[in-house]
Amino acid sequence: MKLRVGLQVAAQVLVVIFLSQAVTKAGPPVGGLPQHFVCNTGYSLSKCQADMAVLRKTLAKYPAAELGEWTWVLVRSADWKYVVMPQGIDPDSPAFTYLPKRETFIEEALVAKVPHRAEELIVRWGMSTDDLLELAVAHELTHVLCNEPGEAKANLAARTLLNGKPLSCEVRLAAKTRTEEMNSSQQGDSLVFNLAAHAPSPPSDLMKGHIGTNGSAVSVHELGIPDKAREAYNKGVRQLDAADWLGSIPNFQRAIKSFPTFYEAYSGLGGAELSMQSWDSAEAAFRKSIELSRGTFAPAHFGLGVILCHRNQFADAEATIRDGIELDPADAHGHFSLAWVLYAMGRLPEAERSAHEAILYKPTFPDPYFLLAQIHLLQRNPSAEIEDLNGCLKLDPNGPLSARARAERAEAQRSLAKGNTSAPTKP
Repeated sequence: MKLRVGLQVAAQVLVVIFLSQAVTKAGPPVGGLPQHFVCNTGYSLSKCQADMAVLRKTLAKYPAAELGEWTWVLVRSADWKYVVMPQGIDPDSPAFTYLPKRETFIEEALVAKVPHRAEELIVRWGMSTDDLLELAVAHELTHVLCNEPGEAKANLAARTLLNGKPLSCEVRLAAKTRTEEMNSSQQGDSLVFNLAAHAPSPPSDLMKGHIGTNGSAVSVHELGIPDKAREAYNKGVRQLDAADWLGSIPNFQRAIKSFPTFYEAYSGLGGAELSMQSWDSAEAAFRKSIELSRGTFAPAHFGLGVILCHRNQFADAEATIRDGIELDPADAHGHFSLAWVLYAMGRLPEAERSAHEAILYKPTFPDPYFLLAQIHLLQRNPSAEIEDLNGCLKLDPNGPLSARARAERAEAQRSLAKGNTSAPTKP
């Protein structure tokens, strides 16, 4: 059994993961209301759920249900200023609403302990972050429910909510009518409300196509990606899906040229280069993706880890992939990448555990089954090897691994029939 085979397996899988972004949902809306609660891609699932529980508890005190369909987005404090400053919003304003898309953005420091940032907000606003969360929610609700663009009047009405009294507005409109009239009152310009001041221009639409297709995930810098860059990127993704590695590269390069901080495009470029075993080019692309994302884009960590492993830099490879898993603990492909690196290092029990983690998070993922078969082959366990290969073939009977899986299963069956459980020689 050659490690080169494992590398080919990893490369095939990683092409997909470099282009994926975590869709982190915090659970169903309260009371079955058509409202959505999501976190940006820097969140792990567990932290998203914990932080969103704080926000949902606060929302339950107020008439948030009257908004109708709405999206509440938590953004990490480390990323907050990069979101609001390009929009002309005071960076110390920890909440704003983009009405045309029916979205309210809340900064992490209002729902979780972020020591240095909390101190900044406390000094600026003269209240605790708990009280500031209450004010932010009441303030944003008042803007929308009362059709009130004025900050002073919104603050006054928000105090009514904070005092536990029903919100009283001169005009109460249905959610759809409210949105239409507020848009028309601006003669086509969009309104962005926040605690400190109005933004001169709204954030652009959430990503379309292969990024943010379902509208549930919000990557911080997605708010500024131009359509030209997004279209080129999505075309590159489609080409990668079709195994057109070479053809995808010019589109990723065009996306990067149009939007130089497009770290997903750099990661996609790395995936294409890796598939063609252009190791130096792939490594440079993944490192640039990590640099531009400030280390927050997990797929780039996984790709770089595979390359480091290919260069026999095993300790660095393991550390890099674990960094990615820390960013997204529920990423099955990250756990598979780690399993493969541990396997290459000869740490078979740990590799086996990581492969099972990958299957746990994505039961329809055939590649971890194939890797488990290689582990059980080395452990002289043909029964387990056969079971693994059956699992792989059941999930992907005609995939790139299927011919080898059938050949290895036949060999394991012959070995089991002969009672031969001697360890194979590893070159």
